[in-house]
Amino acid sequence: MLQFAAVILIAKVFAEFAKRNHQPEVVGELLAGIGLSLFAFIDPDEEFFLILAEIGAAFLLFEVGLETELESLIKVGKQAGLVAILGVIFPFIFGFGIGYLIGESIAVSLFIGAAFTATSVGISIRVLAEWGLMGTVETRTVLGAAVIDDVLALFVLTIVIGLEEKGSVSLLDLAWKSILILGFFVVFLGLGLLFISPILRHVSKMEARRAILVFAVSVCFISFFLATSVGIAGILGAFLAGLLFAKTEQREIIQGGLSPIADVFVPVFFVMMGLRFEFDSLLDLFIVIISIIMILIAILSKLGGCFVGAIMGRMTPKQGRTVGICMIPRGELGLIIASFGLSSGVFSDTIFSSVLLMVIGTTLITPILIKKFVITPPPPPPQETEKLEEITEKTENFQQQETPPSD
Repeated sequence: MLQFAAVILIAKVFAEFAKRNHQPEVVGELLAGIGLSLFAFIDPDEEFFLILAEIGAAFLLFEVGLETELESLIKVGKQAGLVAILGVIFPFIFGFGIGYLIGESIAVSLFIGAAFTATSVGISIRVLAEWGLMGTVETRTVLGAAVIDDVLALFVLTIVIGLEEKGSVSLLDLAWKSILILGFFVVFLGLGLLFISPILRHVSKMEARRAILVFAVSVCFISFFLATSVGIAGILGAFLAGLLFAKTEQREIIQGGLSPIADVFVPVFFVMMGLRFEFDSLLDLFIVIISIIMILIAILSKLGGCFVGAIMGRMTPKQGRTVGICMIPRGELGLIIASFGLSSGVFSDTIFSSVLLMVIGTTLITPILIKKFVITPPPPPPQETEKLEEITEKTENFQQQETPPSD
């Protein structure tokens, strides 16, 4: 409990520091985690904090789902599909190429490529939400692409594991996985949209305190569990749960009750990501060089692939750049792939550290890139003299129009 208190307090202090320096709060929360990693005060693999971080991630995407309409996601389905497909193909090819060029085996190179494919948009969404940009076409495209990207990344991981363990991949396994994932989306959304409103009408009649909020949070956690059960990232299940409540009459009640709870748990997710940073890895020059190369290639390949996909989907270059930047961070799925590579003996400690730094690097750079290239600052206020001149000019024009011509 003392550690939990320290995490949320330090996260808020660093978030305040970031805001005062005109940066998104999430940058401060990530830096808080990196700072805590210096003191070994908290173990990032401690089960208690892993659970808290998952709760925070679930609340974050659940809130995003509440603010998103399913129809708006369907409208950008073509763009999202193209962004996701090319945003997976480009990073996988370049990630594999890095491993092969530095002399690693085919198996290691395949795992590096797989780690490059996974996108975690939680950070991007947090920044966009801070600046009130959740309703834009670009944001909807990013959310739709994130769902498809996650599924594609899991397919890539399935293929890579099969090639590494068996030397081949069964088409039957891939087909079964496809049925599970597609079935989850169809069944969950179909049944959910059919029954959610009638159930909420009964729940709203309950006299117990905050029954609607408790029911909504329960659905969020259940969908998180069901998503992980079929091999999808749990946060996408939480996002789908938010979509179910987005068009209900009780949405504002749920949002109002959830917001203060999320403000406590969501920062834990980002602090725990920052805690993954290991300063010891910076003492090895080879790891530093490989990590820098990986970070640059990871950024450019994801940005380039998503940009091309957006342009093919008839988005403007500016919109394509926005979508590409938001899709840069690798996040938790990249960490899972890297951890699997290490535990299975495919990754050496050196490669694992480099991939870990790549994940952290792409996570840290994204909010800064969004702040610089995506968020448009408000126009500077005109000087008082300019205001006076403008008023004087308008007054003179008006007087000339109103003055009758002389005889």
